[in-house]
Amino acid sequence: MRHELVLFGQWLIAAAIAAGAVLLLSVTVADDQQAAELRGTFGILGVVTVIWLVTGPVWQLFFDGRRPGWGKR
Repeated sequence: MRHELVLFGQWLIAAAIAAGAVLLLSVTVADDQQAAELRGTFGILGVVTVIWLVTGPVWQLFFDGRRPGWGKR
């Protein structure tokens, strides 16, 4: 479980950096159309974060070795 939390934490840091870079670019150098397209990446970051949360830490929380063959590496 700890390993999954560490990896998810690293993803959250990477997603925050990516979101900050996208926001900065969309405000400073992009025109209106480019800014709208750049801001579309927030949805992608959100989807990846939710999928990772469900298939990583939450999965380990519920299936961490309580059933034979589940959660063992």
